[in-house]
Amino acid sequence: MPSRPEETAAAAAPVLALDIGNVCVQLDSTECARRLGYSSLDELIGVMPVVRTYARSLETGYLADAVFFSLLARTLPEAWSAAEVIPWWCSIIQAEIPGMAEVVDAAVARGLKPAFFSDISVTHLAYTRGLLSFESRVPDAVCSFEVGASKPDPRMYAAFEEQLCGGSTPALFVDDKPENVQQAQKRGWPAVVFTSPEALMEEVKNAGSR
Repeated sequence: MPSRPEETAAAAAPVLALDIGNVCVQLDSTECARRLGYSSLDELIGVMPVVRTYARSLETGYLADAVFFSLLARTLPEAWSAAEVIPWWCSIIQAEIPGMAEVVDAAVARGLKPAFFSDISVTHLAYTRGLLSFESRVPDAVCSFEVGASKPDPRMYAAFEEQLCGGSTPALFVDDKPENVQQAQKRGWPAVVFTSPEALMEEVKNAGSR
């Protein structure tokens, strides 16, 4: 079936691909780990390595969120229900990074279409959207739980190109992890490692002019 004109226009709009964790929101697992008597989430996972396995399966969509929280409730040393585990797990996600709302506004004003491109679960995505002041300006997302893979797996980048870029590449991709940026650059994406909203603002001003 031929695409409708508005679908073609949307697919052709230059896209700003935004990672979420440590780009749009701050991540900090310290409080989460200390709640159980550990200094870090890595220390907790060192004692209970199955938590990492569960988390990876959750973020790549192989484990439903309800099942994950039920398993986590049975794994953790404290007697919590699955419902009590959810806010504990979401406490890893902290506040919106100051200045990112202005970056998104500048991107929209420049004609870019911001979209999330993230390794994340259904629950964490919903929780993050509830925190962000600019989430309404970023309605689209390609996430690991939908694709069944996580960055830097090429399947993630291919899915983003197909779903949001009309088979092409975004105007700019930003991520806090160098390996994810390097994989994007191998595909010909303009991509940068996130250092600050101020630095990203300059990149957004030049996006599409490379």
